[in-house]
Amino acid sequence: MNYFCKQHRFVVMKVFVKIIAVAALLAGSVCAQAQNAVYTFLFDSIKTSESEDFVPGTGRVVIYDNLTVSISGSKAKGKPINYSFKFNSLVPLKGVLGFKLYSDINVDDKKPYLFVSYEGWMADYNDKSSGHFLALYDDNKHNIATMEACLDAIKNSTGIFRNFSSEADRELPLTVNGYNTGKVFTVPANGGDTVYPIRTKTGKMVCDTKIGDYTATSDSYWCEINTKTDAAILLRTSANTTGYERKATITVEAGGKTTTVRVSQPSCTAVVKNVWVEHNKFSGLVKGMRIHFDFETYNMRGRTGECGAYFFFANGQKLMDYNYQYRALDGQVCVCTNFTPGYDNTSYNDVQLFMPYSELHINGSATCKFYVQIAIGGQYAISQEYSFTYN
Repeated sequence: MNYFCKQHRFVVMKVFVKIIAVAALLAGSVCAQAQNAVYTFLFDSIKTSESEDFVPGTGRVVIYDNLTVSISGSKAKGKPINYSFKFNSLVPLKGVLGFKLYSDINVDDKKPYLFVSYEGWMADYNDKSSGHFLALYDDNKHNIATMEACLDAIKNSTGIFRNFSSEADRELPLTVNGYNTGKVFTVPANGGDTVYPIRTKTGKMVCDTKIGDYTATSDSYWCEINTKTDAAILLRTSANTTGYERKATITVEAGGKTTTVRVSQPSCTAVVKNVWVEHNKFSGLVKGMRIHFDFETYNMRGRTGECGAYFFFANGQKLMDYNYQYRALDGQVCVCTNFTPGYDNTSYNDVQLFMPYSELHINGSATCKFYVQIAIGGQYAISQEYSFTYN
């Protein structure tokens, strides 16, 4: 059998050289190792010639840490495949879900080889850039005929690289924001929407793998899955006004496997409840905008805070102050006032801030925005953004 194009054999031979070099380093430690599975390939389709379509087939290629390879499975209406051999080195594989199995006879020593293409695996082999290979071959020279028959049965098989470093690692096929378990995500005390990417361990979206669809659930009313796509979940949390930290568990399931992460939310110190604006109002002889808002504070009795409105252009660029009148520490245009709650939980209704138009420092007309911010107890409560046009 000679599936590979001759003009690309130099690529394969480079792999052979690397394998032999690594073998010398591993030879002294192999004998003492137990036979534990390191990599497992599950193939699910078989093509016995280039002109033939893929036909259903199932099987697995297991590589053990003592350099033994076990191949088993069957093809539709075909004889069972059951074969094992040892190879010279264990070359680490990159973590990709897809692979393709090739087989060929080396032109120099006439040995049969099994090639695992584990990068660019769906590309045409004639493309020089496609694929990196792990070449496996039988050390038992008198068994070449059996090896050839086995490889011929599985050549061009495709499937999923199911585990990445050990058998135990197969239990968690998905990650949430890059983590598969044991991670605690902290969400803002005031709540809001947070997007968490859902990926396989290789970074692929679920729709690009054979894992299939996934489910995502929360065990807490204040933390819900608002949106779920192939790429991510959008987690919506409500403000925590309980006075203590609270936790929720997000469970992601796919292919019968489960990934669980925790969500932690500290108790908030303040919440902006409502904001409204009156334009073209006067404070004495000065024309401007009067901003009204309601807010609440929690467990902050006797502690001084600051509430204010911060201004910027519609594109997100901050409006900057030039006369040191209405400004934040970084120079952004704002108008602020201090407050000190008189109770553990205090409600402020219709707090008013007056912003002179002249202090926006705008020449001509522009579309602008502002938000209201409450700063107290080392935390910040921020409202949504509100747009207005300055003429």
